[in-house]
Amino acid sequence: MTEESAPGLYEALATIAAAARAAYADGSNLRVRSSGIVHAVVMTRWLGGERMPGLACMVGGAVGIRARRIRAGARSPADAA
Repeated sequence: MTEESAPGLYEALATIAAAARAAYADGSNLRVRSSGIVHAVVMTRWLGGERMPGLACMVGGAVGIRARRIRAGARSPADAA
């Protein structure tokens, strides 16, 4: 499927990805589910070639599902044990 064959789908993916990028633009880290481990966030390739915040360790998937944003500077990933 190409962008030309499903413009609504690609537009929706772009909108979701842009919102996620904006949410993590301040350098926030994240905590997955109720884990005490704080993860660094980097932009990763997502569906449709979009960039989406993801775990810097590359374990798991794109941010947003069952992840909680941690305010920038609240806890460093290096400090989490």
